[in-house]
Amino acid sequence: QADVQKLFLGKSTKLSNGANARIVELTDGADGRVSFHAVATGRSEAQVQSAWSRLVFTGKAEAPIQVTDYQAVISTVAGNPNAIGYIDESALTSDVKVLLKL
Repeated sequence: QADVQKLFLGKSTKLSNGANARIVELTDGADGRVSFHAVATGRSEAQVQSAWSRLVFTGKAEAPIQVTDYQAVISTVAGNPNAIGYIDESALTSDVKVLLKL
């Protein structure tokens, strides 16, 4: 869970294989995004947005890819081996691999 927190807050940009991680998030303010960050990172929506704004502005990280729904998260992650995202368990398909359940 600590690795997930670091990735989704931009504190780490590399996956365990050394590749640059591509973070896939639901759009700002989406219920699933707010719920995920409350549990996984312990941060509010405003805190997450602020952290990413600083990182992008200073060039320390690329902004997360934002998508509108869980199906888009699945297709984006399935199409990029270095992408990591989150979905509700009810949306899970065999197209992606579960790394952590919260």
